[in-house]
Amino acid sequence: MEILRSVLVGSDSGTQSVSSADTIERLVERVNSSTLLEDRRDACRALKAMSKKFRLEVGAQGLNSMITVLQTDQTDSEIISYVLETLANIFYPEEFEEEVIPDKQRDDFTGVGEGFSEMFLKSEENLSLLLEFLEEFDFKIRRPAVAALNSLLTNCPREIQQQILHCHTGVSKLMDILGETREVLRNDSLILLFKLTKGNSNIQKIVAFENAFDKLMEIMEFEGWTDGGIVVEDCLRLMLNLLRNNPSNQTFFKEGSYISRLLPSLSDSAETTEYGWDAQKVSNMLHILQLIRTLVAPSNPAQITAACQLACKQSQVLDHLEDILLAVGIPADVLTEAINAIAELIRGNNDNQSQFLSVSAPSEPPRPVLVLLLMSMVNEKQPFSLRCSVLYCVQSYLYKNTMGQALIVESLLPKSEQTGDISSGQLLCAGLFSNDSVSNWLCAIALAQVISESQKLKEELLRVQLATQGGSGTVPLLVQCLQILQHNASLTTRLGLLQLMCVWVSSCPLAVSCLLKVEGAIAFFMAQICSNEHDETERLGHGLSAFLLGLCMIYNNNTVAGATQDELISLVEKRVGSDSFLDKIADIPKHESFNKALKSPQPRFSNISELIVDNTFCQLFRSLDRDVTSIISDRKSSAMLNGSMDASTQAALENYKVFIREQDAKIKEYIDANTLLHTEFRNLQARYEEISGTVQQLRDQNAILQAQAINAVTSSKPSNPDPVMEMNSSTSLELDSLRKQIAHQEDYIQELEARLNADDEAEDALRRDSECQTEKDQKSTTAEMLRSQLENMRNLVLKKDEELLRIKNEMPLNSGTPADRFENMFLTTLEVEALKKHGGSDALQVELKEKEIERLRAAHQSEVGDLTKERNQLEDELFKTRHELDELKELNTGTSRKDTDSLERRLREVTAELDEFKERRDKSTVATSSQFELQNQVIVKLNDDLKESKTAVENLQSEQEDLLVMLSDQEEKMAKYKSKLRELNVAVSDDEDVDDEDDLT
Repeated sequence: MEILRSVLVGSDSGTQSVSSADTIERLVERVNSSTLLEDRRDACRALKAMSKKFRLEVGAQGLNSMITVLQTDQTDSEIISYVLETLANIFYPEEFEEEVIPDKQRDDFTGVGEGFSEMFLKSEENLSLLLEFLEEFDFKIRRPAVAALNSLLTNCPREIQQQILHCHTGVSKLMDILGETREVLRNDSLILLFKLTKGNSNIQKIVAFENAFDKLMEIMEFEGWTDGGIVVEDCLRLMLNLLRNNPSNQTFFKEGSYISRLLPSLSDSAETTEYGWDAQKVSNMLHILQLIRTLVAPSNPAQITAACQLACKQSQVLDHLEDILLAVGIPADVLTEAINAIAELIRGNNDNQSQFLSVSAPSEPPRPVLVLLLMSMVNEKQPFSLRCSVLYCVQSYLYKNTMGQALIVESLLPKSEQTGDISSGQLLCAGLFSNDSVSNWLCAIALAQVISESQKLKEELLRVQLATQGGSGTVPLLVQCLQILQHNASLTTRLGLLQLMCVWVSSCPLAVSCLLKVEGAIAFFMAQICSNEHDETERLGHGLSAFLLGLCMIYNNNTVAGATQDELISLVEKRVGSDSFLDKIADIPKHESFNKALKSPQPRFSNISELIVDNTFCQLFRSLDRDVTSIISDRKSSAMLNGSMDASTQAALENYKVFIREQDAKIKEYIDANTLLHTEFRNLQARYEEISGTVQQLRDQNAILQAQAINAVTSSKPSNPDPVMEMNSSTSLELDSLRKQIAHQEDYIQELEARLNADDEAEDALRRDSECQTEKDQKSTTAEMLRSQLENMRNLVLKKDEELLRIKNEMPLNSGTPADRFENMFLTTLEVEALKKHGGSDALQVELKEKEIERLRAAHQSEVGDLTKERNQLEDELFKTRHELDELKELNTGTSRKDTDSLERRLREVTAELDEFKERRDKSTVATSSQFELQNQVIVKLNDDLKESKTAVENLQSEQEDLLVMLSDQEEKMAKYKSKLRELNVAVSDDEDVDDEDDLT
């Protein structure tokens, strides 16, 4: 302790730095070398006192020593607590106030705690050792252990998560701390579990099934739900971690009836009504609403979302949220999030949508909640975020709700009886034509959602008539939108109206006709498309105009004079140009707002300038973009093809196409023949396996017969030879049939080889014909077309080779039987290249076959040796029997003649049985020898086939190299001819290649 005191009271900073390093070195040495526990404990206490101020020195010199103390001194709680506190200080991710950092090292001092954490986690045993101390009830041990784990999770979250997953009881030990009665440890465990479950679905599932939801609900209930402090917020944040993007936990939460346990948190307390909402209560309420939204988010699987929506309705969560919506004094943030939660609860659920429509505000007269929300959306004084959330709620109410969509359209149509109260449709029209650009955009998007899913509603909306300002009459709503679009300078308004009109005219020819009949409509759109603006949002508006005009081309019924489909396309080509028109449309998906809106149906805007495009329009654009661009590009390609070729060139092209179709038919025939041969080969291989099984069965029967013969000889009773003879005859018949089947199989294999050779000759003839035709047409001005077709044919052949390679890989392998003669007949060009790299594979196959031959010879010799042994044993037994008979004769000379005759008769029977057995043994030996000779013949044939395959591979390699040289020459000549054509001012483009590829397919 005197050493430590001298360090802490040192006057000179340099001396202090040097003495601190020396002191830490001595303390670490004492920890390592002291035999007394008190000395090690004092050294650890001193290191803990210096770990904050001199963290770098303590960690660098003493980390390994402290890990050793944790392993060896676990029985002493005091020294363990000192070491754990020291480790917590070393791993701390931030800088301590009293920490001494040299000026030279200040720039490189960041990440010290992270570096020590990585050193500690290099061995998984260290983390397991640290987790063991969580089981200690002592506060001095458990608290620093949790603190050290928190710091490790902050520094190295991924490594900690993986190691805890490997530790089987790691999560269970952490969950035990969550039930601590000491609030400090419980709160620390909440933070620890929040960090641990972040971004790891496996740990989230384990924590959830360790009754985490029950424990968190109990903590929140004990703390007072939303009236509680920061602990409730930590519990909710942990629950959000467990539920977000985790369908398994969402299902578990729903089936565990935890949704109904959230009801107390949604009820407003008297204290809140009297004293208002404090910041912590607002934060807690926002997290609860986010928890509900997580269960019913549109990004979840549809089945889970629908089940959670039903559960929220049955548990009256939707009723409580509607009460919050109609309550007084609710903060704007809470009200906005409650509207978003209601929107996702009713989205796509007709029962919840009907309940939402039936809710009315307690006013005179009662107004539906939908009308109140629309009034808030068109009110300029409401917060911008609240207005966006109302739009999301309206869109969710209309999503897949044909009845709600029809009611809004019906409220706009003329009626015989006029009601005094304002309707939802009237509010949308009022906001659409107001002077507020935000209201214009929001109402245009909401009205687009009304008609987006029904052509009938689009046609019904055309009947809506609006009075003009001059009193000159009424105009349709679509015409009024176009007039506002022409005279309004606000970009936000124009973007909203353009999206509404795009949704309106899609799949509705009547709307297209109504729009094109308006005087100056086409001229306005053409002016917008031709305009050149540097602002990205302005260019997006021009792209929307081009997309709208493209939709008018697609859904044009050709009833408007001067605005038919062909006339509009010709006008675009002359005034704008096909490329420029397509570039305008291509600018739409390039905009950042388009990709942002496409990700989520909820409008997420932080300010007014971000009101650009909506998810409904983005979905429409993705579904119709290809149709709009193809109607222009097809017209352009056909005009280019017809206008850049004369009659002779077109005739030559047709001839080439006919020739290529013939080649394509032949290639198809070869593919069919290959498929048939492959099927026959597989059947043949199955038959071969069946024959092999039969041979094995015959071998087993032969072994059984041999055992029966031995038993007959050694038994005391005479045996009946008739069943044996019958079995032997049946065995010989089966062997004869097998020989015939094998001979038939060999004939069939030779026939298949002849057919394959004929196919190869036909393919060579086709290749020679194509080469001759290519050489004849090399001087033609359109030779590049033929070369492109030949290259396509080459690609088809390569695809066929790849298919053959795949077929060969799918063939079943039989390592225990000799290789089949078709094994090397399906070599493709890809395998030829592989053989170049692996030239030693053939030698390996030959070596394997030689080993197989040796194995068969050894098996045959072993069978012959066994039979020889059995014969010798039988002869020995026969000799013994005769010897016994001689002894019996000498001992029983006085016996009767009758007994002698019986013994002689028995001897003759045994001798006859022995002769029969020898005959059967000779027959089995002959059968085995013939079978062995047959196998030798098969092996010789396989070796011959292997040599022929090598020759074929070499021929294929030479042919492939010749073909590659010819193709390279053709490509050079093709480039030369293209350059000559360009010098003669003849248009050459890649579209011709595309057309030829279409002919091939």
